[in-house]
Amino acid sequence: MANFAETIKKVSTKNAKSKSKYLNANDSLIEILYVNKQELARPEIVDEMLELRLLADFQDEDNFINEVPDEDERFKIVEKMLRTCKNGIDTAISDSQNNSAFSYNEKYSAYKLEFRAGKYAISERPEWTERK
Repeated sequence: MANFAETIKKVSTKNAKSKSKYLNANDSLIEILYVNKQELARPEIVDEMLELRLLADFQDEDNFINEVPDEDERFKIVEKMLRTCKNGIDTAISDSQNNSAFSYNEKYSAYKLEFRAGKYAISERPEWTERK
């Protein structure tokens, strides 16, 4: 039994230490909407997040084509990544009470995610702006 517990501990420790090269969905929202000062519809946000992730993997379109010459394989990569981006953004913009939701996560409490006229935007909360 101790071997099984040790194996679990090794795997969970390794996973806890591994860092993703991608921004999580909430950090992507900050980058896309706040830093770039954009107001975008959900599909546009997903496309921007997908582009950020593809750039993290391949740096530019030419590298993507060179590293994955088969068009069907490129399509599969984009399709899988797109599904992940959609799910991440859907969770981030939801108003659920968990840390995956932008509005609930304490890390983003200085910001306000707003939805108006079919588009999302992020602004600083007034009480945080006054403290600067």
